[in-house]
Amino acid sequence: MTINNESITVKNILGINKENPIYSILNFKFFILLCSSFFLTSCGHWGWEDVESDYKSELNVIGFISSYTTIPSRIIVEKTLGLDEPTSVWVEGTDTVWYGEGPEDYYLCCGYRKSLYGIDSADVIVSDGVTDYHFHPLTNIEEDDWRARRRFNWYYDTTNTFQPQPETTYNLTVTTPDNMVLTGEVTTPSQMEIIDDYEHTPDTLNAGIPFGIHWQNYDGHGYVSVNPVDSWFCGMHFKRYFSAGETQLTTPHENCLDDLDDYYDPDTVMIEVIGMDENYHNYFVKYSGEDDFVDFILGGGSSGDSFGVQGGLGVFGAITVDRIYRIMKP
Repeated sequence: MTINNESITVKNILGINKENPIYSILNFKFFILLCSSFFLTSCGHWGWEDVESDYKSELNVIGFISSYTTIPSRIIVEKTLGLDEPTSVWVEGTDTVWYGEGPEDYYLCCGYRKSLYGIDSADVIVSDGVTDYHFHPLTNIEEDDWRARRRFNWYYDTTNTFQPQPETTYNLTVTTPDNMVLTGEVTTPSQMEIIDDYEHTPDTLNAGIPFGIHWQNYDGHGYVSVNPVDSWFCGMHFKRYFSAGETQLTTPHENCLDDLDDYYDPDTVMIEVIGMDENYHNYFVKYSGEDDFVDFILGGGSSGDSFGVQGGLGVFGAITVDRIYRIMKP
């Protein structure tokens, strides 16, 4: 299409031409302003619309059975929230705010925000088919223990009568006051056992020098963790997953600077080998993603999936742990 033998182009509309550069720039700015004004006017005319959804909340439960007494079994009960629901409420009281690593590096402030994702009034039962074990949130929490108070929806066997056995099937039932119900089932893995002799793992370990870790044959996936007990220590921090059938690994070499040797004091290193059932492995390892639920042991987590549970999201898994200690030196 032409008008007066001149093609209609974007340059024509904006008035961009070599003969009148100033006019072209002004027209271009006017064009941008016109587009912006149209967008803002449109938003102002109709306003921001409320997002509506018929989404119904569902339970999101993270539970695992542990055969190791220092890592107690626990069930974390949460729920998903709708788009129009608040995520937290203000709770009056005192809270501890840490600003340093020292025991006195804190101050008390009034009140804290409580997450509405967590549920602290659910009926949580773990059963072996013979005995029902009722799990409850911890109640003996100090007023200023803010870390524990934020775990108000972590359920434990507070009677200490639940003693999980290897290769045993356990069932989970979570019921909330508003009749949300989630069930789960898991079979605990066989007992993990590290070969604890100085031939396989020396009695004294040297920073930066590889050493071996051996365990009895295990038919599932697992996780090896090496950490000093009381300090950070160059060359003594290590973690790695292993697959079914593996029975050993050697820690990698880490180049620690010789001139830092005097900085370190001898310490104790803790070596853990953690076996896991398929539910736990799938949720925290195989299908885990970034920025999802953070596991307190493995550091990963799936999102929006269900492994070993029905009626909601989450996982009902099991772990078996064995642990040995060695002396380490620079």
